[in-house]
Amino acid sequence: MLFTAIRNVDVFVYRFLNGFAGNQWLDHIANFEENSNLLKGGLFLAAYWYVWFSPDPIRTSGESRLLPF
Repeated sequence: MLFTAIRNVDVFVYRFLNGFAGNQWLDHIANFEENSNLLKGGLFLAAYWYVWFSPDPIRTSGESRLLPF
């Protein structure tokens, strides 16, 4: 009985997600994201810049937070 309920949920999720297959708009977005180096490294770069340039009342320069020496 529990197995049947879990299987029914799995089938529902599979069919729901499969409904998006072949959508040209979503395929174009996924292709762009996969081929774009800006999007791949953009989040890391934004986080790094935030840590580097955010004000710190104890230290006067952001470099000292990122560099161990």
